Amino acid sequence: MIATEPIEDFLVTVLWTSKIENANPLSVILHAPSAGGKSSIIRKLQGHRFECPITRLHTDLTTREISKAVRERDIHFILLSDLQAVFAHKNTVISMTVQALRNLTAEGIYNDPFSGERVEKKLGFIAGVPTDTLNDDGYRKLTFFTRGDMASRFIQVKYEYKRATLLKIHDSIEHDTPDTPLKDLPEDADLIKVHMSEDIAKKVRKLSDSLRGRGDVGTRIHHQLRTLTRAYAVRCGREKTEEKDYDYVASFSDFVKGDERVI
Repeated sequence: MIATEPIEDFLVTVLWTSKIENANPLSVILHAPSAGGKSSIIRKLQGHRFECPITRLHTDLTTREISKAVRERDIHFILLSDLQAVFAHKNTVISMTVQALRNLTAEGIYNDPFSGERVEKKLGFIAGVPTDTLNDDGYRKLTFFTRGDMASRFIQVKYEYKRATLLKIHDSIEHDTPDTPLKDLPEDADLIKVHMSEDIAKKVRKLSDSLRGRGDVGTRIHHQLRTLTRAYAVRCGREKTEEKDYDYVASFSDFVKGDERVI
């Protein structure tokens, strides 16, 4: 999609985090205006012909859908085109969903409320939310994912369009310009051990220190940056990080920090 290529590329690298040994797949919430392309981007993460087997798209999400997803061996990312589907449920249902996501995205454990079974699996979660059309109730429910402990478990990717970009988008619609399928989607989630040099590890740590918020100890950001750096190396076909991997991740530091990017 016009202008969203950097966001799409970043999310492809997020999918590659499922292949990093001793790390959790990362999770992302896309914040953008209504009709800003969030659902289209998320759908593309399945692949043009659904060739990315590690993702599964949902139009709603409760513990019932999560219970099914954790039992699918190849699924390592839950995709939700619009987080407002979760907001349509009662607060008690939302709380159960959030608790399940908290456990899966951090501890890698799911306590199935239907069978009572304890399932060990690490899952990433990618969803979109239209921040400009939420009513007061929607904003309150969004805080389940953007405040407190849950906020730091998700990378909050925020973007807005410039007028020039909107004109380009309308030009592409007018001329029926076909959307470009995503490249480099992972074909599996086989774990790979990636070596990070001491120099790059120090740079990643320094970057994490610069991004953490007031009162934030910054450990989750530090882990996220390390995982992204190693994931990009694996995406490029290497098992050892290089300077280019750090530079790539640093170019998306505004996303990791939660700042809005105007594209």
